[in-house]
Amino acid sequence: MTGEVSRAAFLRLMAGAGAVALLGQPALAAGAMTRRIVPKTGVSVPVIGVGTARAWNMGKRPSDRAPHREILRLLFDAGGSVVDTSPMYGNAETVVGDLLRDLGLGDRAFFATKVWATGKQKGIDQMEKSLNLLHTDHLDLMQVHNL
Repeated sequence: MTGEVSRAAFLRLMAGAGAVALLGQPALAAGAMTRRIVPKTGVSVPVIGVGTARAWNMGKRPSDRAPHREILRLLFDAGGSVVDTSPMYGNAETVVGDLLRDLGLGDRAFFATKVWATGKQKGIDQMEKSLNLLHTDHLDLMQVHNL
C-alpha cells in the first residue's frame, strides 16, 4: 500500500465526515442521537454509524489514519457508536480497532462485523481474529458475508 488515496475514496471519506459533522452538531445540541430498537433483542442502537469498506483499508501511518480518527471522534461525540466492518475489507478491522483503542472509545462501540469462511472451525477462527483486531472481547452483531 502506497498510502495514496484515490479521488473516489477521498470523496467518500469527505462525504462521510461531512455528514457526521453536520448531523453531529444538532445531535449535540439536542443532547442525544436518535436511536432505534432492534426487533426481538430490544437493543437500542443509534441511527447513524460508519461503514468501513474500501476507504478504511490502509497502513499504519498516522497521516493516513488522521481523517478516519476524526470521523470516529465526531461520530461518538454526536452520540453514535455503530461501526460496521469486515475481514473482507482489507485492514479495516485493524484500523478501526487501533483508532478506537487510541481514542479510548472501544468500550462504547457497537461492533458489527462479518464472517465469510468455509467450515465451522475456520469461521470460529475468523471471528476470534476479528475480536483481536478490534481490541474487544465481544461483537455486538455478527453477519454472514456473501451467504
